[in-house]
Amino acid sequence: MEKIKDAREQFAELLAEDEGSAVIHYEMAFANVQMIHARNGNGPATGRLLEDAAGHLLRAIDIDDSLVDAYALFGWLEFYTTEIDSTLMKYVRAKSQGKLAAARRADPTNPRALLAEAIPKYFNQTTVNDAYRLNQLAVAHLVARKSATDTLPDWWLPTAYYWLATSHLFRPKPMYDSVRHYTLEALRAEGQYEMAQANLLPTIDKHEPLPVQRFQRMHWERLAQDDRNDLLNKSLPDARQLSYSYDAVTDTLWFRIDLHNAPNPASFGVNIAVDDDGDSSNGARWWGFNNGFHFDKLATCWVSDAGNGTYFGRIGIATADQVLTGRFMKRWPNSVVFAVDAETNALIIGLKRSELTRSGSFRLIAATGSHAGWADDIPNRDAASLVLKRE
Repeated sequence: MEKIKDAREQFAELLAEDEGSAVIHYEMAFANVQMIHARNGNGPATGRLLEDAAGHLLRAIDIDDSLVDAYALFGWLEFYTTEIDSTLMKYVRAKSQGKLAAARRADPTNPRALLAEAIPKYFNQTTVNDAYRLNQLAVAHLVARKSATDTLPDWWLPTAYYWLATSHLFRPKPMYDSVRHYTLEALRAEGQYEMAQANLLPTIDKHEPLPVQRFQRMHWERLAQDDRNDLLNKSLPDARQLSYSYDAVTDTLWFRIDLHNAPNPASFGVNIAVDDDGDSSNGARWWGFNNGFHFDKLATCWVSDAGNGTYFGRIGIATADQVLTGRFMKRWPNSVVFAVDAETNALIIGLKRSELTRSGSFRLIAATGSHAGWADDIPNRDAASLVLKRE
């Protein structure tokens, strides 16, 4: 982020000397977009950065209407309009309407246009393979075009590797070796790439699930129940009951989600969202059915089979602010552990209490899903209340 901020300041200085440079206006807009990307499209500064980027792109095109990369970047701006207020969203969409298509017509193999077209397709399981294909083409053309005559910023190559790793991570059957390869390529292309360090590097750590035998004699306190078939995708884990157990010796909170159906041991997801301060007006809004709930802390375990009895993916505990900027996890040491009980149809997650909550009394909801995201909440409304029983 600091490197992008420094570059943006340098571009502002260059524009003060030469306001008529289409390339510098483009570079300024790209710096803005990278800063928005680092915030995951959230926060009060996002709207201002987005509007400023749109202004610079429009000025770049006014100066040089053949600058295909500017049209391509408009396509990326459209992806973030869903994260901002409707007035600004309409403004950006009106200004960017058709510009990505124009970029593709002008230069069908332009890698920036390919990448801009791919980005909105990543987070939908029906289009993620299209994103992967477009991104592969983008990387190939970026590498081929990298020469002394290509004067535009070199940020696109690490960005393309970042999204290629992301597309592999969200594919229906993620391949560990591919996610690892493209994550490391992104960092090889730009060693200080903060988003790759924060959002990809932790995903390539391998985690061993705990043996289910250790939970056979554990006493569980029931917190909530959930109806059958009330989930987004019936092929994913359907929550039936949420229970907890607290180990005061290790200060570990264990949560057990019993299911109506059998879990998929190759891919599953669990979240525990905690309202720690009892103030429902702050924190981040939950994105599932129970979207009236606001959380202060979020535990995430969205994992896939990495082979040899290990898993990889998004695993960690984050604050609401961190989640809003896309940072769900951290690297070792990781205080989240998990188990899959295929015999009794249950998912179990263990969390260090001191990282999840400051108190012994809080509100929470749990969620199930896959490695790629959410499918079911428990409870669907309000929240479960937990008061720790210390013995």
